Amino acid sequence: MSGIFGIIRLPGASVVDAELAPMADTLKHRGPDGINYFARGNVGLGHCMLQSTPESLHETLPLRDEAAGLTITADARIDNRERLITDIPVRAASGHVITDSQLILHAYIKWGEACVDHLLGDFAFAIWDERAQSLFVARDHMGCKPFYYHCRDGLLVFASSAMAVARVPDVKATLNEGRVADYLVQELEGINKTCSWFNEISRMPPAHCGYFRNNRFQCRQYWVLEPTDLSHLKTDEDYLEAFTEVYFEAVRCRLRCQTEPASMLSGGLDSSTIVALARDILVAEGKPPLRTYSAVSEKGVDCPETHSVEAIITQGNLTARCLRPIDTDQHISDLNVAMSSLEDPFDSTSIMSALINLCAAKDGGVMLLTGLDGESAVGAPTNYIAYMLRRGHFCAAWCEARGFSKHYYRGYYSALTLYAKAIRSRLVPNFLRSIKGKMSHPLSYWKLILARRISPLFARKVNLSARILEERSTNALGLYVDPKAWHKNAMQVAYLTAGIERYERLASYAGLQARHPLLDVRLLAFSAELPLNQKVRGGWSKYMLRRIANERLPLDVAWREGWEQLGWKFIARRAQQFELSENYPQRSLREKLSPLVDVSIFEDCRSVVDHDKDYGKLLDRWILYCLYKWL
Repeated sequence: MSGIFGIIRLPGASVVDAELAPMADTLKHRGPDGINYFARGNVGLGHCMLQSTPESLHETLPLRDEAAGLTITADARIDNRERLITDIPVRAASGHVITDSQLILHAYIKWGEACVDHLLGDFAFAIWDERAQSLFVARDHMGCKPFYYHCRDGLLVFASSAMAVARVPDVKATLNEGRVADYLVQELEGINKTCSWFNEISRMPPAHCGYFRNNRFQCRQYWVLEPTDLSHLKTDEDYLEAFTEVYFEAVRCRLRCQTEPASMLSGGLDSSTIVALARDILVAEGKPPLRTYSAVSEKGVDCPETHSVEAIITQGNLTARCLRPIDTDQHISDLNVAMSSLEDPFDSTSIMSALINLCAAKDGGVMLLTGLDGESAVGAPTNYIAYMLRRGHFCAAWCEARGFSKHYYRGYYSALTLYAKAIRSRLVPNFLRSIKGKMSHPLSYWKLILARRISPLFARKVNLSARILEERSTNALGLYVDPKAWHKNAMQVAYLTAGIERYERLASYAGLQARHPLLDVRLLAFSAELPLNQKVRGGWSKYMLRRIANERLPLDVAWREGWEQLGWKFIARRAQQFELSENYPQRSLREKLSPLVDVSIFEDCRSVVDHDKDYGKLLDRWILYCLYKWL
C-alpha cells in the first residue's frame, strides 16, 4: 500500500516541506520506493510510493498538471484502465506509459466529481484545484484504501493513517478513550465507519467522496450496491458459467503486478478458489507459478485445514510456502518491527496474517491476494432456514436443517435443534425481540465487563453500554429480510469495513498491497441477485464457490465439512514467547493499565502454560500488552 497525506490551510497561509516530513516518516513503511512532496502556498501534498503494478514504475506522485491547475496524490489500483483510456479518451506521449493516477486525474478533468462513478478498483486520492481553491477526495467502494482526516477552523489534514494526521501539531490530537473500550471488548472493533483512536480525527467511510472548499468539508456517498439483472439465466449451468466469468475477471485484474503475484492459501473455499483461478490464468499466460502462503498445523498434528492445503499444493503449478506456529519464533525481530509501526492496536491479534505478509515481502512480493470475505460476498443469510419457513417451504427447510447440521456444524447442533430455532424465529414478532434485547442488555453488559475484567468506573466513563447498543444497531442485518436485501446489507456493515481495513494495515507493515477478489463490486452485484438455491443447497454454504472448486480442486476440498481456525495457535506461540523473555514489563504494565482493567490477570505471567488449556489467559494478557505498547 502506498501512503498519501496533505495539509490545506486558509488562503494567505503557507505549507512547507518541513511540516509534511513528520507525516511522511509515520507512513514510510507504506512507501519503500520513495517519498515526494508538493508544497505551494497554502497547500502541501505528499506521497510514499509502493510500486505494485508495471505502470507504477513510471509514476511520480504528487502529479501536477499545470495546464489544468490540478495536483493529485493517490494510493490507487484502477482495474478498468482500458475502458477509461477509450472513454476519456487519453493518450500517452511517445515512449511514456499511462499511470493509474493520470487516469484518475483525466477522469476528474472530464467528469468532475462524477469521475468516481467511472472508476473500478481500490483507491484513495486527493486532487487540489488551485484555481478553485478546493480539494476533491474520494475513497473506493469497499474501503480497501484508507482515508483519515481532521477538519477544523479552516484547516484540513488528511492521510492514509490517523497516526500521520496526529503528527501535525495544529491537529492537537487527544486519545479517544471510547476506542480503548472498544479494543478491550474486541467485538466493538466494527462499531461504526467513522471513528478513530483520536477525538479530532475521523475516517471517511467507504464509497464516499467530498470537497474541502470555503473552509468547509462536505462528503457524500456516491455508490450503493445495486444487483445485476440475471433474468436471462435459467439453469444451474447458466448461473455457474456467468458467475465463473465474473469471478475470473475479479481475480485476473488483481494479478496485475510488477513482480510475481502471490496469494494467501487456507484450506477454505474462499482463498482456495482464488488460487485455483489465478493458477489457471498464469499457466495460460505462460507466466511463473503463483506463489502461495499458508498457515498449517505442527508436524504430526491431524488437521483438516492442513490436509486441504497440502492437497491443493500437490496439484502443482504453485510455489508454496507453509508456516507453522513454531515458525513464529524465528521471525520475532520482524514481528517486533511491525509492532513498532502499529497504526491500530486491533492488529496485534493477527499474528498469523502478519507472519504471512512478512514472509511474502521477504520473498520479493509486493502484493497478496486474500480470500476476504466469501461468507458475506457469496454466502446465504444465517437465518435462511427461518426465511424458508416464513415462505411456507416447510419440507425444504427441514432438508436444509439436516444438511446444515451435517455439513456446517458436523453434528454439533442437530437438525431438530436448528429447525426448532428457526420456528421460534418465525413465530416471535420483531417488536418482541427488540423488547427482549433491551431487557437483556444490562445483564449481558455486566457479564461482559466481568469477563473482560474491565474497570466499572472506566466503563461508565466512556458509556460502554451505549457503545454496545451502537454496535448492535450499526451491524444489524434484520431477521426476515429477503436474502437479496440481506446480502446488500451484509456488504455495508461496519464489521466488514473494519476487517478490510485491518487486512490493509497488516499488509502495509510489510510493505505489501492486499487485494480482495471476492470484494470486487461487479462480483458483489452479481451475487446480490443470485437466487437462494444458488448460494446454499442441501446445507452446503457458498454453493457457487463449491461448484467452481468441484471442477478445479480436490473433491475433499470442494466439499469439505465444517471449518477450522489455526490463528489462535500463532497468537499463543507469540504471546508466551514474549512472556518468557527478559523484556516483559510486568510492573509498568500493571501501573499503566490499572485504571482500565483488573491487572491481577498478570499475576501468573512468565510461567509455562498449556496453550490449549490456558489460551484465554494468554490472549487477554497479549491484548493488554499490545494496548500498553501502543499507548
